[in-house]
Parts: sequence; C-alpha cells; structure tokens
Amino acid sequence: MEAATFSVPMMLIGMIYDQSRNARLVERNGWGLSLDKTSLKPGPEEFEQKLVGMLINGKYKKNAERINRLMRTKPQTGEQKFLFYIKFLE
Repeated sequence: MEAATFSVPMMLIGMIYDQSRNARLVERNGWGLSLDKTSLKPGPEEFEQKLVGMLINGKYKKNAERINRLMRTKPQTGEQKFLFYIKFLE
C-alpha cells in the first residue's frame, strides 16, 4: 500500500501464505518484479540482475505512477470496503 501511495516500483519475494500470489499480481500489472525465494539460495546474482534491470527500465516507475493515480482517483474508505464485503456475503 505504501509503495503504491508513493509511486515506488517494488521487488517482491513471497515467503509465506499469499505473498507469492500478490507478488505475481504486482509483476503482472507492471509496477514491480517478483522472485521465488528458492532463487536466492544459489546466490544474489538473479536478485541483482532483476534489481538493476528494474532501476534502468523506466516502465516500472511509470506503472507505479499509474497505480498511484488510480488509488487517488478511486479512493475507498475502510467503512466503504467493510460494507461492500458485508453486502457481498449476504
């Protein structure tokens, strides 16, 4: 949430639960990259390669700014989210 609020591209490594899925969603939407935690075991090379690529390629920053604009133009309060999910369960 904070990364989207400040238009920061993300490098994500899912460790448990739904983190890997969330990381892939960020990657699919183009505002970050994901790594499998097992890819870190042999060494930091893949991590370094992806990080440098992300810093050089401006598309990640551009897409992070797009996500930020979406959040600002379509805000939803906690109360609105709560009511949406309650109505969904009815």
